[in-house]
Amino acid sequence: MTKKIILILFINTMVAFSTSLFQMNILWQMYTVQSELNTIVSLIASSFILQAIFSLTAGILVDKFSKKKLLLLSLVSYNLIVVSTLFLDGKLNTLLAYLAVTIITTVYQRALITLVASNLTSNDYIKYDSVNSIVIQATTILNTMLAGVIITYLGMSFIFIIVFLLLWISFVLIFLSVQELQSNNTERLPEAKKKSYSLSSILRFIKVNVLSDKKIMIFILILFLLNLDYGYIPNILPFYMLQGIKNHTAIELSLLKSSVNIGEVLGSLIVVTYSHKVSLLTKIGLIGSACSFLALPFTKNFVIFTFLILLFYGFFDTLTQPIFSYFVSSIDNQIRGRVLGITDSVVFLSAPLGMFFGNQISQINQFYLTIYLVSIFVVSFIIINKSGIYSNIDLKKG
Repeated sequence: MTKKIILILFINTMVAFSTSLFQMNILWQMYTVQSELNTIVSLIASSFILQAIFSLTAGILVDKFSKKKLLLLSLVSYNLIVVSTLFLDGKLNTLLAYLAVTIITTVYQRALITLVASNLTSNDYIKYDSVNSIVIQATTILNTMLAGVIITYLGMSFIFIIVFLLLWISFVLIFLSVQELQSNNTERLPEAKKKSYSLSSILRFIKVNVLSDKKIMIFILILFLLNLDYGYIPNILPFYMLQGIKNHTAIELSLLKSSVNIGEVLGSLIVVTYSHKVSLLTKIGLIGSACSFLALPFTKNFVIFTFLILLFYGFFDTLTQPIFSYFVSSIDNQIRGRVLGITDSVVFLSAPLGMFFGNQISQINQFYLTIYLVSIFVVSFIIINKSGIYSNIDLKKG
């Protein structure tokens, strides 16, 4: 990996660290004010819906404008929100800040992904994504635990100060050092400059480049199904499992939320080594994820057992990452931003649905919740295995 890519990893780590701290802070505020899960579900679901709405817009922006400028603008906007949250009180302001950050990070991540993917081969991008996943998840574990300690002993305002400083450091590094990364992306085809981004042209683009492409449509179906679980498990399940524990603390919540990240770090170590075995890892990951939740009905009120279940889930879930990286890297550079924006728009709608369904089913009992979570992984496995397109991808075999 080049020094430029390592620098991008470092910057992205700081931004991810900031975002995780910021969001954990707000979620804990909401949870302590109103312990019912409906508040948390509504807030996180709303953020996913916003991601769905703005993903296509972000994709268009990334294809049309300088990715470096979009990254810088995103970070400036992010910091303005952090400052406003620090000085403006009120539940509504806090909720709006959470949702605004969702919009900004959608643009930031889309610009970053397209910038890096266009500079690497498919296998190199999968390896980059694996290393990035290890770094981000390790960072998330650290800051999730830190957030619980800081909230408990230092107060919430201290977190905003940390986020503010890290975002400005990221801004300076991108401004001074990232220019060279765009060297392979600055040349555009003559017709690309003339492309229209009207509603009719977008619909035509979707028809030609998405609806008629079997590879993309199957991938969207798989993502839609899996995000029903991905939306609920890391975001809502830890809160649900804490409900039966008296006098639970931010530290216990941090422990449960970090368990998935710990598993993902361990899984990423496997992915880095065997990244070329895209389909095999994905199939193992889906079956392993399903098996991880079979013991869920027996673990409520036991933090350590819930921790282990989520850890194993995080490990196996990460084994499915190569298929997502493969898809991203396989899209043509000229349309990557828009295609990813379209797929994300569809996929992000499934996450809030998953949160809603999971929350409603969990109110019945944990056995039905287990059936719901496991069945999604099993159906996704069957689709991949029968698809032909994604059933036997091995990049070393060509």
